[in-house]
Amino acid sequence: MRPRTIVSLCLALLIPVAVRADGPKDPLRFIPAQADVVGKIERPRALLQAVETHELVQEALKIAGVRELYDSTNFRRLYQLIAYFEKELGKDKYELLDGLTGGGVVIAAKIGAPAAGVLVVQAKDEKLLHQFVQRSLALAEKELARLEVKESIHKTTYEGLDAFRFGPVKGAVVDGALILATDDKVLHHILDGHLGKKPIERVADAASFKEGNKSIPAGAHAWGWLNLEVVRELPNFKTGFEAVTQNPQFVFIFGGLVDVIKRSPCVTAS
Repeated sequence: MRPRTIVSLCLALLIPVAVRADGPKDPLRFIPAQADVVGKIERPRALLQAVETHELVQEALKIAGVRELYDSTNFRRLYQLIAYFEKELGKDKYELLDGLTGGGVVIAAKIGAPAAGVLVVQAKDEKLLHQFVQRSLALAEKELARLEVKESIHKTTYEGLDAFRFGPVKGAVVDGALILATDDKVLHHILDGHLGKKPIERVADAASFKEGNKSIPAGAHAWGWLNLEVVRELPNFKTGFEAVTQNPQFVFIFGGLVDVIKRSPCVTAS
């Protein structure tokens, strides 16, 4: 075999690997192990298109009440907002959705005290994400000024990373991802872990999370995971669950489900 042929074959094998390696990173890398509930949309564009074209959705749009909701002022404003970004960024809504969320969208929360929440949007196009965030903040500032809202968006940096704050929401753009958190400490903890300033345990490495993820199909558009061990310790749930399990009729009908809730470390859905 000629040397040129050998080189061509090697390139043919290596190029696909390189393409896969350069794909969007997993937004789960930002979620700390303290999270008790995690939800992820793996492919937002595919999910949107699947919903839009589903026959049940098409039938629902024919119902007068649903049609009126779809034609409401809030929905029209949403369409106007989408049209604005399509014009500003030079892409249609599907291209925008793919470029901005191509790596997936994750929402996570700690439901035990102290409660906290995190949203991570992983972009496929990092440059597009920065443009989108900049235009979004500028648009929000104009709208706040129009409404004469005294509180403004505070732009800042954290360890060289672009960050901002508005009300209870704190955000930052890092490594091609937009991170929004409900608490400064949570956001800084995530960013410090990403920057290597301090070790951070990630939920993706937790035994319960790994075990639960085994039940999620590989092709799922979206999925969720809930730590039942934490839920069982919540005072309100504990009191209510104990009251229900003392009802003979309920136990007779749903005894199997009660037993599963008592013993299972987590629950997943997809």
